[in-house]
Amino acid sequence: QLDYVAKYFNRYRSKIRTFADMYMAVLWPIAIDWPMNKVIWDKDGSTAAQYRANSGLDINKDGKITKQEAFTKVQRFYEEGLKYAK
Repeated sequence: QLDYVAKYFNRYRSKIRTFADMYMAVLWPIAIDWPMNKVIWDKDGSTAAQYRANSGLDINKDGKITKQEAFTKVQRFYEEGLKYAK
């Protein structure tokens, strides 16, 4: 299965520069190289359906999900996992 994962990520290899970019390649590829403060989904905009599906990522509950907000939970899980690394 990892061959398929590698094939998928290979198409974005020239754009992925950070862990957040790698996560965006899975979640919302158009946002890979966007700044962390850029809104990716807005509850009142053309991305309202995506916002509703991911509203739990709206940390400050302002009706907008930035790349940073979308990445925050993944970053926390990663940092928590590092506590158990040898």
